[in-house]
Amino acid sequence: MSIKKILSLLCAAILAFPAVAQGTMEDLTTDFRGRISAGIDKKLVRRLHLSAGFEARFRDNFTTPGRLSAEVGLSYKFNKYLKANVSYTFIEQWKSSSAAWYPRHRATVGLTGTLRAGYWSFQLRERFQATYQSDVTNTFQEPKVPLYLKSRFKVSYKGFQKVEPYAYADLRLLMNGANFEAVWNTSLNQYTSYRFLNYSNAYFNRYRGALGAVWKINKKNALDFYLMLDYCYDKNIDTNKAGTTLKSFTIGQALNTTAGISYEFSF
Repeated sequence: MSIKKILSLLCAAILAFPAVAQGTMEDLTTDFRGRISAGIDKKLVRRLHLSAGFEARFRDNFTTPGRLSAEVGLSYKFNKYLKANVSYTFIEQWKSSSAAWYPRHRATVGLTGTLRAGYWSFQLRERFQATYQSDVTNTFQEPKVPLYLKSRFKVSYKGFQKVEPYAYADLRLLMNGANFEAVWNTSLNQYTSYRFLNYSNAYFNRYRGALGAVWKINKKNALDFYLMLDYCYDKNIDTNKAGTTLKSFTIGQALNTTAGISYEFSF
């Protein structure tokens, strides 16, 4: 059985649980993407750090811009096991459909737990994320401010002098997706009895795995090389702007491969 078939069956099984109208599953799309980023990490006082960074993303086999973002944040290390962080990110999102950039504002708070055993490091990170999307004009289709809970488990090996290889897996939970109920009328070939149920649809919409390595050039400079594999899907709801008619309900699914490089200066 092919990977495409397995993912399609898995997605269909997951989507069977929410009791909403049956959606039409779209074909799996694939893409090779890229990310380039640079950042700084400044120790303000003991345990408290200030960070700032810039990132550029590309899609469609590196031929189309995806987004540009700038971030500033603070992190505080309570002890060797637990760290908290808060950050703000300004994003310019490119939409090929309208050939325009759209600004977004994102706030993130998180906790990271770390456990070390010899040269091995095991890390669990939980992040809550809220993003204001200026380009959302129909809130019956998606929320203006989607809320996400992102969970990541990471394993790294610190036994080499200059290089630290790692692997991680993460899940992204959409906590406030638009929800509705409707009946598919086979005789009319359209949805009827549509009713908006607010933002009560919570579901995992991304599964990610990555392999990478951090090259510590010296005490202050480091480069991070990584390769990520994303499987994600979206519940695409198309309604009229009055929120009285459901035109279509489709499930978009994608399998994306991303190669990235990141530079960090610490002082």
